[in-house]
Amino acid sequence: MLEPIKRTKTYEEIVKQIQNLIYVGKLKPGDKIPSERALAEELYVGRPAVREALRALESMGYIETQPGNGTYVSHFTMKTLINPVSMILSQNSRMMEDVLEYRLILESNSVALAAERATDEQIKLLDAAYAQMKQEVNAGEDCSGSDERFHSILAQSTNNEAIYTIFQVCSNLLSGTIKSVSNIPGQARIGLNMHQAILDAVKKKDSITARKLMYKHISDLFVIHGYPIPDYLSNL
Repeated sequence: MLEPIKRTKTYEEIVKQIQNLIYVGKLKPGDKIPSERALAEELYVGRPAVREALRALESMGYIETQPGNGTYVSHFTMKTLINPVSMILSQNSRMMEDVLEYRLILESNSVALAAERATDEQIKLLDAAYAQMKQEVNAGEDCSGSDERFHSILAQSTNNEAIYTIFQVCSNLLSGTIKSVSNIPGQARIGLNMHQAILDAVKKKDSITARKLMYKHISDLFVIHGYPIPDYLSNL
């Protein structure tokens, strides 16, 4: 069903093959994706390339991971439709600063809503994303995927379809801001600690603290990148 990968950008080729199988109907919504190991063996590639491809497909809305149950082809969502828009926007060279500005406005406020509305099931998903991030940080591994998943679940936990859809539009851009600091010494640990504090506030339904923590979390990224926080956002 799949073909061995021969070209240089391996994970992108894996993404294209799986996308094509979905487009032609050989992989249908609800179908289970083979394990990371099985895909690597069938495609004759390393598992890191498969892992990166699966993360990309998940961020684009083509697949979804069910903790403890595997990875499945997603049912059609707005995210699948709007992903090309996100890809086009990501080509803008000054987009990093703009995305941080967007995150400071939207996420600082939406996390407060998540603290009020998150369901028990969504709390479990946040716990799982945080646990994975903690495991990766402790092992010295790349935690950008679990970091992004944590923020995505927070957006979903607002239970506001408009907020979650906007978040989906910008998922690729968000991924870029997360990966931009993933290799800076010490930043993964700082981010992990901040995620724990935000998660604790959400669990306590403390929307005010959750909002303040998210503001601090994202405003720190402005400092790391050397961007000034716009005056109108300084007292957000």
